[in-house]
Amino acid sequence: MTVQELARTVVDTADGNFGRWGIEYLGPDGTRLWFGVHRRRLGRKRETVMRFIVTVDADSAVAQARSQIEQFVRDPASGSIVPIGPRQLRGCAAYRLYLSALRAAVLEADPAAQVTMKID
Repeated sequence: MTVQELARTVVDTADGNFGRWGIEYLGPDGTRLWFGVHRRRLGRKRETVMRFIVTVDADSAVAQARSQIEQFVRDPASGSIVPIGPRQLRGCAAYRLYLSALRAAVLEADPAAQVTMKID
């Protein structure tokens, strides 16, 4: 899988269904691709709760993609409690579903690919 094919797969996977949450491709920034996680609401109104990047590049002849949460919105109902891990972030379940869908899409396109997912 080339870097361009991997980048296209990363963006196309964001169009999937992630329950009450949506993943929106926000645009490129060099080799980084920005995405937003938002809660779906009636009409056009959305509440974006997380932004993450997926960096797509090549290490020698191997195409790689890495994802990292860059920004998040704290749940106002929690008061002053700051999340101490990704699993406590609003929208994290949708983010994990996106990563799982991305893994499946990469393996479908290239069955010999190695895909490692780690969420701390």
